This record gives sequence, C-alpha cells and structure tokens, in this order.
Amino acid sequence: MREVLRSVLVLGLLFATAACTEDTTRPDTNVVPLKIDNIQLSGVSLRSSDPLESGDIGLFRLAGSGYSGTSNNVKYTYSGGGWSAASGVTPIYLSKSTANLCAYYPYSSDADYSDGQVTLTSQSYDNTKDLCYQTGVTASSEAAASFTLEHAYAMITFTLTRSATYPGTCAISNLSLANAGLLTSNTLDMTTGTTGTYGSGTTGTITVSPSIAGIASGSSETVSVLMVPVTTSMSGDIQLSLTVDGRVLSTTISTTTLPKLEAGKNYTITATINGASLTITSVTTTDWADVTAGTVNNAMLAEEANCYMLPLGQTVYIPVSRVVAGQIAAGNSGFTLSSVSWTAGLLWTTSSDGLDASGCVQVVSYNTDGGYIKVTAGTEEGNSVIAMYDTDGTTILWSWHIWTTNYNPNTPSNGTTHTLANSVTSNVFMDRNLGAAGTAYSNDNNILHYQWGRKDPFPAAGVYDASGASASVDITTYTAAQALSVSVQHPFAFILSSADWNTSPNDALWGGASSGATKTIFDPCPAGWRVPSFYKTSTAKSPWEYLAYSSGAFTFSSSGYGGIYTTGAGWPFTLNSVSIGFYPAAGFRYLSSGALNSVGSNGYYWSASPNSSFGYTLRFGSIGVYPSNTNCRASGFSVRCVQE
Repeated sequence: MREVLRSVLVLGLLFATAACTEDTTRPDTNVVPLKIDNIQLSGVSLRSSDPLESGDIGLFRLAGSGYSGTSNNVKYTYSGGGWSAASGVTPIYLSKSTANLCAYYPYSSDADYSDGQVTLTSQSYDNTKDLCYQTGVTASSEAAASFTLEHAYAMITFTLTRSATYPGTCAISNLSLANAGLLTSNTLDMTTGTTGTYGSGTTGTITVSPSIAGIASGSSETVSVLMVPVTTSMSGDIQLSLTVDGRVLSTTISTTTLPKLEAGKNYTITATINGASLTITSVTTTDWADVTAGTVNNAMLAEEANCYMLPLGQTVYIPVSRVVAGQIAAGNSGFTLSSVSWTAGLLWTTSSDGLDASGCVQVVSYNTDGGYIKVTAGTEEGNSVIAMYDTDGTTILWSWHIWTTNYNPNTPSNGTTHTLANSVTSNVFMDRNLGAAGTAYSNDNNILHYQWGRKDPFPAAGVYDASGASASVDITTYTAAQALSVSVQHPFAFILSSADWNTSPNDALWGGASSGATKTIFDPCPAGWRVPSFYKTSTAKSPWEYLAYSSGAFTFSSSGYGGIYTTGAGWPFTLNSVSIGFYPAAGFRYLSSGALNSVGSNGYYWSASPNSSFGYTLRFGSIGVYPSNTNCRASGFSVRCVQE
C-alpha cells in the first residue's frame, strides 16, 4: 500500500481546437475532458505498475488565463484499467490555453478540501491520513502533464527495544513528545504548497496511543507518527515520554540532532527500555521509506543496470544488489555488503548547479537496510554519475550513470528508434548517442566517450561536483594499463595505454564474444538496451554491415555542430533506403593522452565485439565510412545502444 503514495500520475490531454469556456458545466466540442492514461511508481524506470489501491484522487484546475473559474476537488477514480471522473462528477476540461493543475491522494470529500486548504495534524500514522500532493504543474490540451506526489507530512519512526534487564511485559500504552517548537497542527494550501506562518499553528505536546501489548526481551516494536513539518529550527530539548506497564519513563532528545522536521523525511529514533529508564541510542534522518516493510518495496526498485534514463522531476530507486557481483567480477572475491557501512553521493554532473533542483539531479540519498539509492532528477537535461562508497567514505565500490532526459526509446511509435536489418538479424537502435540531450548536437555537453569494456562515461566538456565546483576527467593518475578493479574504484579516471587499458584483457566485458552476445554487468546502456554486438547471433555480422561507403554514396556535411553523412533523403546513413538515424562526428579521446580529437570531423562508435586484442568499431569522416573498423581498447569512443 505504501508504494502507491509516491506514485506518478501521467495525465494524457487530448487535443482541442478552440479556447476554453466555463468548465463547471459540460462545455461545447471546442474543449475536451482531462484523461489519466496510466500510473507509475514514483517514476521508477519506465515500467508500468499497479494502480492506486483506493483508486480515488482529487484534482484541481486553478484559475488562469484562458479559463473562466476553477474546477475544485474533482474526484477521479481508477476502474477497468483507466482513470476517469467519478460517476456523476463533471470532469476537468482543457483547451490549448495553459492551465495550472494540482493533484492529491487520498481523495476526501471534506468541505475543508474544496479550495485546497487542509489542516495537517500530528497523529499516529494512518495511511488514510498520509496526504500526498503536487502543485505548480502546467498543462494544456496540447501538452501532457506528469504529477509526482510528495508527502505533506514528516514522519518520526520510534524503534523501541526492551533490554534484558527490564522486568515487566513492556506494554506501551502512551507516547508523547513535548517542545515549544513542535506543531500539533497547521494549515496547508495544496494549490500553492504554502503552509501557515510559523507560530500560527498550535504548538505543545503531541500524544499518541500505540497499544503495544508487550515486547519480548531483546526484541523491538516500532511506532510511527505523522508530524506537521517544522521549518524553523527548534531550541532546547524535546522530551520523550513513554507509558510502559503503567509507569512513565522519560528522556530528552537534543534539538541539535533533530532541529527541524521536513516534509517527506523520516526521522528514526532508536530507544532502549531499561529497568527504570529510557535511553536514546540513535537519531537518524532518511527519505521517507515504506512504513509497513521498513524500506522501499521491492516492486519499486528499478531493474539492474549501470545507466538509468530518468525523466525530469522523477525518481528512481537503484538497487545495490549488483555491487556484490560487480566486485567479485573485478577481483574482490570475498566481498559482501554486510562487511561495509556504505554511503552514496553525487560524483559529477554536467550542470553548474551541482546537486540542486535546477540541475540534473536534486536528491541523492540511500538506505543501507533497504539496499537502494534514491535519485530524483531536477529540471535540467544532462548527465551525472553517482557513486557508492566503502566504510572509509573514499573508496568507490560501484557507480551509476544518470541520464536525465525525457527521451523514451521504448516508444518506437514516436520515431525514437531506428531499425537496421540484414540477412542474419535485426537491430533496433536509439536515435541518439548514449547520454545525448537530443539528435541535434550544439556543444560538447552532448558528448560522452567510453573506453572499450568500461561501464562509466567520460564527458567531453567540463563538469561539476555536488557543490557546483568545476571538475574534470582525471587523465594523469593512471599512465599505464590497470586492473579491472581500478576501473571500478576510479570511474572518472581515463586509463592511458598504448593498446588496452586492462592489464588482464577480457574479450567478454561487454558480452561480444562469438560464443554468446549477452549483456554483461559492465555494459553501460540502460535496462533493455546494450552495446551493439557483431554477434547477436552465432554468425559474425556487423550491426552496421552493408553500409554504403563508396565515394559518391554519401556526402559529408559540417553544417551545425560536427559532421554527418547524408544519402538520398538526407539522413546520415541509410540501408536500402531505411534510415538508421543521425550519427554525430563526436570525435574521440586519444588512448595515450586522454585528449579530445576530431570533434566535428570524425565519428567513432564502439561495438561490443572483440577483434583479436582490439575492438570492432564504426568509423566515419570526410574520407569515408568504415562499418568494420578496428581500434585499440584504451581509446575513448561514442556508444549507440541497441535493443536487447
């Protein structure tokens, strides 16, 4: 049930041909009703998921230019595989004019909700009271909108452990928190996201009645409390009192460890019940996790991959389970997750805003018990790498590429893929390079290069760390070939070599060996996609086989950024008049220096297939196009992913 409260509602808006009229009654045919097409779990990967269990959501269309009046608290219900206004309820209508929308869950017919004004009350956790909402989303009949519902409350989860010295049954009938800064209630305007002025809400003691019949010696019970957010730092101590077997046990929590209560945060307070006292052992803060299971539900975890395509404003929960297999593959045969107290954070990003809502990534948090890293995209398309660190906080155990983009290659009907077929097999390619902002290349921020067999990208332009400070690819630390483990621990280090960067060459790092073209743990492409192999079947055929490369079969164009090849209808490459998309001349990184070369004049694209101690590539430039070229594996080339 908990996973649905972080769900994404994708609102499909049908096209209209005229301005909107008053929508409190059924309008004429110039406007059309809002339609909700599907629902996903907080934007996790791109897979579909189950609908909200209750099926009831409240929607607001706010006042704005081109619209007369508002549509307040309109109930929408999930039924029969789709969303629609509840029976007898006038739906929301939209025209070409931009409208402002707000959605919340779970729906309430309470009169206080009619204008979006609600009262938040600190209370025992109840999923019917756990208000989630989003506002500030714009839409029209010509532009679909996406909602990511976030928690209006903060939450405190008490983990209460009975020590071996406690003599009673440890029945808990009352829990209270007291501090002048705590809010027992406050108002929230869901349509604007604003709360009442601090101090306007009521303050004092918050009391809940957990009704725990008893706790076995050495065992624990949890009590979860929905808390009205406190945005101004509290002072003094927070007094925690428990009624245990009819007797009140008290202790204090310093506000230096718990100064505020932010919406969407879960504050875990661990306490031990002793013979005659109550002892606080830890206070930690995490992003809101599943209340029932204690972690994000497994169904919410993304499919394992080294790259995640994350739509703007959406969230992905990355499982860290593959780190064990990756460490073992890299030579750390005795590695277990239980042996480290790992952390996670942003390593680099193409946004000068660093870790910020206006950048590529606005949130990176982690849950060691749940085994996941949470990443939320900001408002800027681009590329970032997040890393998982060992107990020492400096050794990188694994890293993931976050490709922040609204491009969805799993929707071929939108013209986002290109199919190339030969006599052996058929390949479906993305219409852009791995990590690209689009098919039109205007600057180096669109360019990523990869060393053959490595999973992490090297950006062509300068990048930034989490604070927004400038960073750059490390091309000086490793001036000779290194072990596979070094490439894992140093994902931002370009390993220099005269041939292969790997001291123990491995033909199957990207799964391109002729014995089987399966995707490997080091493949850099998103789930469902992989580096193209010459051996998608047992026959050695290039995915770019039969490309015309005789003089006169193409013309090289340097208009815009870089160069492209065009034939016939003007596409860069064609096979029997079938386009396989735009391939930019993104240049390469030179194997022995890491320096950028030939950007704008030549293109080099890796396949997963080895050729002796080299790797097969697609190469093109003003002198021709070579679909079965061979290059040293330490070179940094582009990657164009193909569907598995």
